[in-house]
Amino acid sequence: MIISILLLYLFVWVAADSRLEAQQVPDSLRKAWVERATHMDKVRISWHFNVHRRPRLTPQQKSGIEQQNLQMAMEMARKELTRQGVRQDAIEKQAREFAMAFVASGLPREYTFGGNLVVSRYGDAVFVRVQEPATSASGVESILWEVLYDTNLVIAAPQSWSFGQRSYTVTNLIKPQREGVGVPWVRVWKSEPPTYLRRLSRFPLFITPELLVLLSGVSPEQMYGGRWTLERESAEEWVLRQRVTEGDLAPFTVRIGILKSRGGAPSWAEVAQERGTYREVYRVTSWKQPFQDVWMAEGVVDTRTSDIFEDRRIWKWKQIGLLSQEKKPIPYIPQGMPVADYRLLGASATLEDMSKQRDAMVGYEWRGYLLSEHELRQMLARQAGGQSVSTQRLAILWRFLPPLLLITIGVLWYWRLKRVKRHRAG
Repeated sequence: MIISILLLYLFVWVAADSRLEAQQVPDSLRKAWVERATHMDKVRISWHFNVHRRPRLTPQQKSGIEQQNLQMAMEMARKELTRQGVRQDAIEKQAREFAMAFVASGLPREYTFGGNLVVSRYGDAVFVRVQEPATSASGVESILWEVLYDTNLVIAAPQSWSFGQRSYTVTNLIKPQREGVGVPWVRVWKSEPPTYLRRLSRFPLFITPELLVLLSGVSPEQMYGGRWTLERESAEEWVLRQRVTEGDLAPFTVRIGILKSRGGAPSWAEVAQERGTYREVYRVTSWKQPFQDVWMAEGVVDTRTSDIFEDRRIWKWKQIGLLSQEKKPIPYIPQGMPVADYRLLGASATLEDMSKQRDAMVGYEWRGYLLSEHELRQMLARQAGGQSVSTQRLAILWRFLPPLLLITIGVLWYWRLKRVKRHRAG
């Protein structure tokens, strides 16, 4: 009896100690985060960046990935060509042409790319404009995205893109269609308040929660549920730690360093995947004080390393300004833009979830408003019942892209361009 009571007491004591451990972020630091967020509300910050990508594939890895992607692309192409009614004697040749271009675009290649990122803060909402490199069969292209992080959703809409020596914008969708070039899709994810900064599958790869915290002053409490613990404290900084068990890349550990002399501003961050070799390291290299008692990074260097590539990015602060409009901005989306909506997969959906639950991704054309989740379920029910949705048929290739080829939109353009040329020749 006495032993049972002692064990019960020990259990209660350990549980209570664990709760205290999970709440040990200092109150002074939380107060500093609130003050920073207040100062940075309705502010626009502009950055310039340069990125250098270096492949790390061994010859064996390269050969294995090529064969895997070739088989996958061939199967995709055969199904699509069969659905289009292409003659059986022509399917194999056309499928191989597409698959070879698909593989050529997908392998990591060395390149250097420069662009701009602009972040606007509106209360709990964050609006981002960012350029992103996209590999294609003809080289390295670029896409300009507008992204809105809101309390219940995240939406990313392409605004312009390049292909070869040609440029296209969403203000003129007829041009890329006339020239046989595809249109990148608008993407929508579910978010769960109050912490809306998470890693999202098929997201513009330049934007991470850690990056937004360093570049825009967003509170670290908005990251991954905000379940931080104090790993250590010194006279110069607090080091916080959080283990993330849901969403892309999980499980992984994120650590962040907060400088006491900079009013609670983060000076570095690290992300380490537990079951793989992927790792991210962020470091502030210089500081600026745009407002009284508010410090911000002026220069940031970050690296992303996996077993197949290494990225090194250098960020330089350009300017900061106050926003005049009262309403938060939203991405510009013209009528007829294709939309890939992932909200029915939940806020913590991973690439594996998307692969196993392909039917939960709903494709449709933009008609001036975002469909509700109830309307998305109705569309899925009609699809399951045999009632086809016309724009769903456009999504076949995009929906099956593997992680390595998430931004390889140039291959899709090549595919459609070849079809148009064959049609004209006929």
